[in-house]
Amino acid sequence: MGSQKWVKTEVHRKITVPIEQLQRQGFQVFAAHCDEGGAMDYRDVDYTRPTALVLGAEKRGVSGPALDKVDGCVVVPMMGMSESYNVSVACAIILAEAQRQRAIAGLYRECRLPDEQYRQLLFEWCQPVIARFCRARDLAYPELDDTGHLVNPQQFSALANRS
Repeated sequence: MGSQKWVKTEVHRKITVPIEQLQRQGFQVFAAHCDEGGAMDYRDVDYTRPTALVLGAEKRGVSGPALDKVDGCVVVPMMGMSESYNVSVACAIILAEAQRQRAIAGLYRECRLPDEQYRQLLFEWCQPVIARFCRARDLAYPELDDTGHLVNPQQFSALANRS
């Protein structure tokens, strides 16, 4: 919940299109899928490489066309009577492993977004009401301090009253 503030989404009519685009960009693409004998343990993937994960519908899993395009399948091993985790749980388990590997590799030590994109996303997350106001009036976002508050709220208020 809330990741839509940081992650841009695109809708595709065919699942194969984004998989092929990501692979051309150098991503490894894995499907979380209980493949008979062909799936690897999710912990054996190197998530420090650019990686995309395809998750399927709760009952049907990943579609055939997607499975034909991915680089491989990963599975979260289970013990006991259940056959599989639900999609959100499997996703969380796999992403936690990806985050763990990436943290150990030092990939979170510095921001990897361009400064302007980072400032825009940070502003929209910290100040959603003011961000909507600025977008509606085609105004530049005012500067934020280190705590996410406006550096000069009086100046912005004066500008806003003129709009």
